[in-house]
Amino acid sequence: MAVGFLTERWKVAEREDVLPSAEEVAMLAADIQSPRYTNTGGRIEKIGDCSGLNFNAIAKGLVVDLATSRVFEAGGLDVMVVNIGGDLVHRGEGELVVGIEDPLRAYDNAEPLTKVAIAGQGLATSGSARRGFRIGGARYSHVIDPRSGWPVDRVASASVIAHDAATADVVATLLSVLAPKEGRALVDAGFVGFESARWGWDRVLHRR
Repeated sequence: MAVGFLTERWKVAEREDVLPSAEEVAMLAADIQSPRYTNTGGRIEKIGDCSGLNFNAIAKGLVVDLATSRVFEAGGLDVMVVNIGGDLVHRGEGELVVGIEDPLRAYDNAEPLTKVAIAGQGLATSGSARRGFRIGGARYSHVIDPRSGWPVDRVASASVIAHDAATADVVATLLSVLAPKEGRALVDAGFVGFESARWGWDRVLHRR
């Protein structure tokens, strides 16, 4: 989805320190609902302006997966961990214990909110703790709901364990956009095969 157009508009709003009008945001959100490309049998064809396509919800996780697969599958390693800004993957023997940042105490030496163990899996966290827009003295999340065009404020942080980092990345972003009840329904449905996003719901997902 071309959510990049919305992100750029919010960057302008931050520079000018003026909120966009509700009408303008609604028009931008409506405009990005139309597809910009088609996928027929694996063949991608451009059918609209693709300059605003944003792959942030999958790119880091995919890079982690590809880098890990290339090196680990070449052999010679018993265990491998790759971490790019919180999107990480573990491959090989044993397990890895990972601390999850408290989104309400987002500084480097803070105690983790909780810890989880992953084994041959990916983990990703999405939320508004680290980045955002400051306009008129108020802070707005960098996570934008493409349905409305407005930054979301329902979820402080969502972390997901999946079979790979790309899946975890996508689902963590979805859980950051959806309302908690919608996100819980997604998790309970086992969407796209991710293995666990249930831990920490009361401690992480519902904290704002």
